[in-house]
Amino acid sequence: MKGQNYVEATESMMQWLNEAHEHYAELRPCYLPMIEPPAPYRGGQGGYITEVLGHKPLVRTHFTTKYQTIDYTMMPEVFDAMNAHAQTPWRINDRMLDVLDHIWDNNLNIAGVPPAEKHPYPNKPEDIDTHHESRKKYATEKARIMALNYSETSSRLSVAKIKQLAHEFQGQDLWFPVFLDFRGRLYC
Repeated sequence: MKGQNYVEATESMMQWLNEAHEHYAELRPCYLPMIEPPAPYRGGQGGYITEVLGHKPLVRTHFTTKYQTIDYTMMPEVFDAMNAHAQTPWRINDRMLDVLDHIWDNNLNIAGVPPAEKHPYPNKPEDIDTHHESRKKYATEKARIMALNYSETSSRLSVAKIKQLAHEFQGQDLWFPVFLDFRGRLYC
């Protein structure tokens, strides 16, 4: 088996990313939940009601010409289901958010939540320069932890974003505009 190479950000790079993230967080690259019901879906459009975001298409696909040929008059049950889902208010479960905060703040790796911090690398053995087996064992373990940290990065970022949004919208009714993918699956 060939060795694997990884690129790892330095502490100064991570600090810069965190500062940049805080700066650009106000730009909100993701669609947020709504604090009032979304516009009903009619004729292939609906959802967000602001001028900035506009109404979103019923079917999201990279093949825009495909969804333009859909006969929406033949889909009343689909519109009814989407509108029923989109008109249902949601709330943040305060007790579950407390549990998530506890898991995250204590860097626990349970319930499918990745730890907030990366796993530490093993300590170098004292005989690493003179003992081949120690060097090999250390390198193998360090590579395993590097791969684990790399694989958990996107999950870690996703949980951090979810936590931030949950705290921001805590105590409010929320609505989620919905859309279909090209297979007809419903998503928020």
